[in-house]
Amino acid sequence: MEQQYPFQGTIAPESVHAFEVSFEHHHTRLDIFLSRMFLDYSRNFFQTIIDRKLVTINGICPKKHGVMLKEKDLIKITFPAKPTRDQQKQEAVQQV
Repeated sequence: MEQQYPFQGTIAPESVHAFEVSFEHHHTRLDIFLSRMFLDYSRNFFQTIIDRKLVTINGICPKKHGVMLKEKDLIKITFPAKPTRDQQKQEAVQQV
Protein backbone atom coordinates (compact mmCIF):
# COMPACT_ATOMS: atom_id res chain seq x y z
CA MET A 1 0.00 0.00 0.00
CA GLU A 2 1.43 3.39 -0.99
CA GLN A 3 2.03 5.94 1.78
CA GLN A 4 -0.27 8.98 1.82
CA TYR A 5 1.18 12.39 2.66
CA PRO A 6 0.98 14.40 4.78
CA PHE A 7 1.51 11.50 7.18
CA GLN A 8 0.39 11.49 10.78
CA GLY A 9 1.86 8.96 13.20
CA THR A 10 5.16 7.37 14.07
CA ILE A 11 7.60 6.52 11.28
CA ALA A 12 9.56 3.26 11.45
CA PRO A 13 13.26 3.77 12.20
CA GLU A 14 15.52 3.46 9.14
CA SER A 15 12.57 3.79 6.76
CA VAL A 16 13.18 5.74 3.56
CA HIS A 17 10.71 8.17 1.99
CA ALA A 18 11.04 10.04 -1.29
CA PHE A 19 9.15 13.02 -2.72
CA GLU A 20 9.10 15.11 -5.84
CA VAL A 21 8.47 18.74 -4.94
CA SER A 22 5.25 20.03 -6.47
CA PHE A 23 4.57 23.56 -7.64
CA GLU A 24 2.66 24.10 -4.40
CA HIS A 25 5.89 23.70 -2.38
CA HIS A 26 8.18 25.60 -4.75
CA HIS A 27 10.22 28.13 -2.68
CA THR A 28 9.46 26.35 0.61
CA ARG A 29 12.30 25.76 3.08
CA LEU A 30 13.39 22.11 3.24
CA ASP A 31 12.82 21.79 7.00
CA ILE A 32 9.35 23.32 6.74
CA PHE A 33 8.46 21.07 3.79
CA LEU A 34 9.42 17.95 5.76
CA SER A 35 7.50 19.05 8.86
CA ARG A 36 4.43 19.50 6.63
CA MET A 37 4.84 15.99 5.19
CA PHE A 38 5.24 14.32 8.61
CA LEU A 39 2.82 16.02 10.97
CA ASP A 40 3.96 14.39 14.22
CA TYR A 41 7.57 15.53 13.83
CA SER A 42 8.90 19.00 14.55
CA ARG A 43 10.87 21.29 12.31
CA ASN A 44 13.71 21.02 14.83
CA PHE A 45 13.71 17.22 14.39
CA PHE A 46 14.15 17.65 10.64
CA GLN A 47 16.87 20.27 11.09
CA THR A 48 18.77 17.73 13.19
CA ILE A 49 18.49 14.91 10.65
CA ILE A 50 19.38 17.27 7.80
CA ASP A 51 22.55 18.13 9.76
CA ARG A 52 23.16 14.37 10.19
CA LYS A 53 23.04 14.02 6.38
CA LEU A 54 19.94 11.80 6.37
CA VAL A 55 18.20 13.99 3.78
CA THR A 56 19.18 14.60 0.17
CA ILE A 57 17.92 16.93 -2.55
CA ASN A 58 18.54 15.50 -6.02
CA GLY A 59 21.06 13.09 -4.46
CA ILE A 60 23.07 15.78 -2.66
CA CYS A 61 23.11 16.47 1.10
CA PRO A 62 22.12 20.11 1.64
CA LYS A 63 24.57 22.32 3.53
CA LYS A 64 21.79 24.05 5.47
CA HIS A 65 18.26 23.15 6.53
CA GLY A 66 16.75 26.36 5.21
CA VAL A 67 17.54 25.68 1.55
CA MET A 68 14.64 26.68 -0.70
CA LEU A 69 13.11 23.92 -2.75
CA LYS A 70 12.37 24.08 -6.44
CA GLU A 71 9.57 22.38 -8.31
CA LYS A 72 10.58 18.84 -9.36
CA ASP A 73 13.40 18.59 -6.78
CA LEU A 74 13.70 15.01 -5.54
CA ILE A 75 13.80 14.78 -1.75
CA LYS A 76 14.90 11.57 -0.04
CA ILE A 77 14.77 11.17 3.73
CA THR A 78 15.98 8.27 5.85
CA PHE A 79 14.55 8.27 9.34
CA PRO A 80 17.23 7.70 11.98
CA ALA A 81 17.72 4.36 13.66
CA LYS A 82 16.26 4.07 17.11
CA PRO A 83 18.94 5.22 19.56
CA THR A 84 20.52 2.59 21.81
CA ARG A 85 20.43 3.01 25.60
CA ASP A 86 24.06 4.15 25.55
CA GLN A 87 23.26 6.85 22.97
CA GLN A 88 20.27 8.00 25.02
CA LYS A 89 22.46 8.25 28.14
CA GLN A 90 25.10 10.24 26.22
CA GLU A 91 22.46 12.65 24.92
CA ALA A 92 21.06 13.11 28.44
CA VAL A 93 24.54 13.87 29.81
CA GLN A 94 25.22 16.36 27.00
CA GLN A 95 21.98 18.22 27.75
CA VAL A 96 22.93 18.76 31.41
